[in-house]
Amino acid sequence: PKITMMVDSLLAAGLNIRIFTGGLIPEAVAVYLRALDPQRIRVVINVPVPGENLAEDKRGHLLRTMSVLSGFAALGFTICDPEMDLRFLADLAVRFDLRRTMRIGITAPRVDSMAKPPIGPADYRAVAQRILELSAVCCGGGLTAELDCGFTRCMFTDEGMDLLAARKFRLVFTCSPVVDIGPDLSVWSCFPLMALGRVYLRDFSNRDEIVRHFGKQQRAYRNLGVYERCMSCEHKRCGACAGGCLAHVIRSFAQDHANIPATTA
Repeated sequence: PKITMMVDSLLAAGLNIRIFTGGLIPEAVAVYLRALDPQRIRVVINVPVPGENLAEDKRGHLLRTMSVLSGFAALGFTICDPEMDLRFLADLAVRFDLRRTMRIGITAPRVDSMAKPPIGPADYRAVAQRILELSAVCCGGGLTAELDCGFTRCMFTDEGMDLLAARKFRLVFTCSPVVDIGPDLSVWSCFPLMALGRVYLRDFSNRDEIVRHFGKQQRAYRNLGVYERCMSCEHKRCGACAGGCLAHVIRSFAQDHANIPATTA
């Protein structure tokens, strides 16, 4: 309810902002955001999976939000099915004249859940193929994409990497503390690693100190990767790839060592 006040305060403090939304925001808020300086604020509308059971009124609301934010917001999507055809994203971006660069994420598990995630490292090559298919249609429409955290370099062949580079897809194979802050000022590394322990914002002087805290906490796991071959991978050794999502690493370690619960690994 106080999103406009929060945005005004952050802009007045000289900060740039990125807002992630499912698009179900009041139209007045969308109009307010649309009037702001696009160099200072970026809105990413994360759309649901096609065919998802979304009530008709909510679907209409989402489409209206994209219309209001036409030319201003970017599209976002998190892959949760390795066989999902992603080319519908290009159609949406063109239809609503959204920003030319969309965000593509990949679903990650929580370390405190033993449920099998919908996508695991064994599915990454199939996911890479879906991204290449998307890039082909994006290229024709003047669209590009940036990959969020958790992807691995070896998902893509060298030929695939060359194609994505030529199509101006932004590929950064990272996994590092993003620093999430809750309303009570508790802080955790990122959503998948929330169960590894929280700290309190006021116990630190700045964000760099928080990042160092979580880096120290996670150091032993950072030497590993989602595949056994990560240990000898040149891309990981030179820092070009983090070895995939750390949540996958910790979960696999916990499952291989039954005496170490996933909730405390």
